[in-house]
Amino acid sequence: MSKHGLQHRGLIRRGKILRSAVKLFLEKGYASTTTPEIMKATGMSASSFFAAFKDKEALLLTLVGQMFESQFKNAGSLPCADIDPLMLYAMETALQMYITELSEPLRELYVTCLLYTSPSPRDRTRSR
Repeated sequence: MSKHGLQHRGLIRRGKILRSAVKLFLEKGYASTTTPEIMKATGMSASSFFAAFKDKEALLLTLVGQMFESQFKNAGSLPCADIDPLMLYAMETALQMYITELSEPLRELYVTCLLYTSPSPRDRTRSR
């Protein structure tokens, strides 16, 4: 089993779904992509999809986690990684902003990811 408790086949299934979803999200946008379209693109049944992800939102949250985990891991391995963490964060943010300006679907996906991972205004006021 993997670190997330999934067997090898489950990891392969999730990876295939994520790759197909990203392609569709970039072509059509997150909101316009349906779960059945993702299933069709992967050639998987509904039961296979739902064995991997609860729903499209859970898929997006997994994708976001992988994107940011990979981004920070790669940034931390740069030769200049001993720089101030705030400066490193600023560089990562600048790169993200540049990348999202390359295409409208990428920008929409990035903004959607931020909306799903950022605390709501109500949550922010509770934490004060």
